Amino acid sequence: MQIGARILKTSLSVIISLWAATMIGFSSPIFAGITGFLTIKPTVFQAWRDAWLQTIANFFGAALALVFVLFIGTTPLHVGVAVLILLLFHSRFSQMDLLGISIITLMSIMEYQHGNIFTFALERFSTTMVGVLVACLVNITIFPPKYESRLIKQINNAFRQSEFLLSDISSHHLTIESKKSYLQQFENTIHTSEQMLHHFKEEFLPFKFPIYPYQKTGYHNQKKLIVFQTWTQLMHIKHKTYSIFNHHHSTIDHWSNEEKEAIQSFISKLLDTENWLLLQYEKKLTTLPSLPNPETLPHHLLENPSTSILFGILWEWNEKITDLYKYTQKSLSNYQKS
Repeated sequence: MQIGARILKTSLSVIISLWAATMIGFSSPIFAGITGFLTIKPTVFQAWRDAWLQTIANFFGAALALVFVLFIGTTPLHVGVAVLILLLFHSRFSQMDLLGISIITLMSIMEYQHGNIFTFALERFSTTMVGVLVACLVNITIFPPKYESRLIKQINNAFRQSEFLLSDISSHHLTIESKKSYLQQFENTIHTSEQMLHHFKEEFLPFKFPIYPYQKTGYHNQKKLIVFQTWTQLMHIKHKTYSIFNHHHSTIDHWSNEEKEAIQSFISKLLDTENWLLLQYEKKLTTLPSLPNPETLPHHLLENPSTSILFGILWEWNEKITDLYKYTQKSLSNYQKS
């Protein structure tokens, strides 16, 4: 079992929240620990954004609890009604992920027994805010996420998986079970890559200044985002290519060996070019490859309506490779030296 950074950060957030609340002298530091557990986020941007939203949610929960304690009551029925109001409030503003913080604050205040209610409410509100602030600081300073390296890893995985599938379009060497397995892995990798890309965009682009040590600014990462988006689009194009060719396998079976070899050779060239560009991005190669030539395809097959769709997706794939090639040639080398 592997212990990831998210698990360690969550544990540290709970420990530090409990310790801080105890050192301050709060009567129930457990609420700080619970809040510290709930508010760890996958990106620094989410930590900054949600710290403010969680403060608002926390304040609303405290205010609602005060209203019930002072004017309505604190029986189980009253607590249930207050929770229902919180549910409706968060649902109305599409902030259900902040509901837990509000409920913790609400219920911690509604257990009031005696003394000054305002002092009691302020202490419980402050206790939960300790957890919010600690979780935000842990997100920023401890194990900052490295979504770029994780995204590159997924791009490499997607390339290898698609290579297995697309190299078998005309030869049919893979078994049906193997094709299903590779296709499922490929689809899972596409989904994971899109998640990593989303986190990468969140992590860097909203900020015009570094928000933790050694972070590069959003402007600096804009170029990387374009490259990563192009590779993610390539994943979808290759998935579409495989699906279309697999659907028209009976038509392909009637092609001559020369036609099959020409198609497979063009696909192999597209894959080789993409792999070369990926290696160049990772600084494993310093030269750029030659682009595939669509003129090598058997153009007489384009006149057949049943096969024109096959060439359409190959043209789309080739155009995307060309875009990536041109961008790499013009911008990426200078960018990586900066």
